[in-house]
Amino acid sequence: IYMSRPLELLKEKKKGEKKGRAVTVRAIIGLGLLGYAYYMSQSIESPVKALLYFFLAVLLVVIATYILFDAGSIALLSILQKNKKLFYQPTNFISISNLQFRMRKNAAGLASVCILSTMVLVTMATTVALQRGTTARLDSNYPTDYSAVAYFVLEKDMDQYPPIVQKIKEQTKGQLKDEKTFLNVLRFGQRTENGFDFANVNSGDSPAAMFTLVSVDQYNKMFGTNYTVGEKEMIVGHIKGDVKQISEVKTYSVVYNATITVKEMIDGTPYAKVMPQLPYVADNQYVGIVKDPMQYLNPVAGQAMYYFTWNTNTPFELRDAEWAAYKNVKSQYKADAMALSSKNEEAKTLYAFMGSLLLVGALLSIAFFIGAVLVIYYKQISEGYEDRDRFVILQKLGIDQKTIKKSINRQVLIVFFLPLVTAFIHTAFAFKMYRKIIELFGVDGSVTLNATIVIGAIFVVVYLIVYQITSRSYYRIIKR
Repeated sequence: IYMSRPLELLKEKKKGEKKGRAVTVRAIIGLGLLGYAYYMSQSIESPVKALLYFFLAVLLVVIATYILFDAGSIALLSILQKNKKLFYQPTNFISISNLQFRMRKNAAGLASVCILSTMVLVTMATTVALQRGTTARLDSNYPTDYSAVAYFVLEKDMDQYPPIVQKIKEQTKGQLKDEKTFLNVLRFGQRTENGFDFANVNSGDSPAAMFTLVSVDQYNKMFGTNYTVGEKEMIVGHIKGDVKQISEVKTYSVVYNATITVKEMIDGTPYAKVMPQLPYVADNQYVGIVKDPMQYLNPVAGQAMYYFTWNTNTPFELRDAEWAAYKNVKSQYKADAMALSSKNEEAKTLYAFMGSLLLVGALLSIAFFIGAVLVIYYKQISEGYEDRDRFVILQKLGIDQKTIKKSINRQVLIVFFLPLVTAFIHTAFAFKMYRKIIELFGVDGSVTLNATIVIGAIFVVVYLIVYQITSRSYYRIIKR
């Protein structure tokens, strides 16, 4: 204020904005940043890497959006202005000139609306998908009503657990059914040219693969198959991931270090449907059928797991008492190395967590949407008062009401729908990345796609309502 003259301040709003420097260079930088963010989102195949690089991609998209709406819109309007056939038509002349008059102010507002709209779409799509996929995840992790898992390193230690589990089962308030007992050894591996290398990889190392190793006798007994494997052979069942064919697995354990030949690749889905799936983060998941899984045990990388699973026909109102009795027996035997789980109790915890996540997502989305609506509403209102005098001058110059209305419509449509279209483009390119992140939580990609489509459709409807309200207010100000 000190440096400016009062008369200049009064006339400031009637001056057109300056284009700024290096418009073309800034537009190219914006395109480069956006292109790299899009490439990153499409090229990353690993869900773990998608989780790591997601926020970097978001940051690049935000920066690129502001640059492109600023320098990109200036460059585009300049190109349109140079096209004489297009520019020197009354409707185009008025709308393009009006947009150029305050292009940088337009750019900041439109970029903000675009980013906030993208945040609404991605936030709601991810939280709704997680909520919708909760049931499938629960069934995957806990296929039976109850389970007990004993963790041990020495094979002799497993003999102490069957009597404890039997005492637990005796507290059942109904009848037992579908009882199973099986031994697993869990190993994690990194990708090699022909398969995977265990090499002391553990669950905290962002592994490329997770192998649940079971004995061939146990697998044949559970699924009625007649597979056979040699001492250094493995039948691999693919459960999830992009690597569906492997020929070898390198293992390091207490018993031996060797390269295991993959005898056959089979479908691991039947195993995944009936056996508990551990919620570890890995890009690929397999069941490995071997002669003796204990030979693959490496205490540094993990422990063996002795599973007991069963269902009961206990009435629902007695389940809490049944679960309390189970826990009481476990505490009496001080079986700290054994984890006891109830599908009913886990469901309460999981639904509470996902419900809270959905609530947070909804609140954030509402905040983002209100922000976008306020930006675009007050932007249109303030511009309406600025444009009113200009349209009065145009009418005095002889421009008919029909041409003025058409130019206003075109200008308002650009202002409203350019951020919406760009937000949907951002979401489309981000879909692959956030779909892979959600898959880490056990949610199928089709659930995420359906959630994104539904949320997108609802957002368009609400956005159109806002457009109608805002455009009417703008027209009223212009007509005064």
